[in-house]
Amino acid sequence: MYLKRFEISLPEMEPMILNLRTTVTGHRPQVDLQVLTQGAGGSLDEARVGEREAFFDGEWVNCDIYRRELLPNGAAFEGPAIIEQNDTTVVVDPGACVTVDQLGNLRIDIGAKG
Repeated sequence: MYLKRFEISLPEMEPMILNLRTTVTGHRPQVDLQVLTQGAGGSLDEARVGEREAFFDGEWVNCDIYRRELLPNGAAFEGPAIIEQNDTTVVVDPGACVTVDQLGNLRIDIGAKG
């Protein structure tokens, strides 16, 4: 193969395998990802844990504070807001719209800024 590819023969060299790759294809049962979400329980009011001021466009604006894990599926609200969870904080600009989809993802529509 070496001779065929590089058009040179090196009989004093021993071939060795440097890389070996495999691919495995299989089928698994469908996973219902909704078991990982908060579900329909709770309300937006229960997820709201307070308020504080944040600085937007040169001025201090009062923001609602929400706990991420308490936001129910289907919840919708408008910024300004702050969404807190153990490993991150999401800042929602004034006028941006937040919805929580059926898998618990935050969908934030920031609209057209110009």
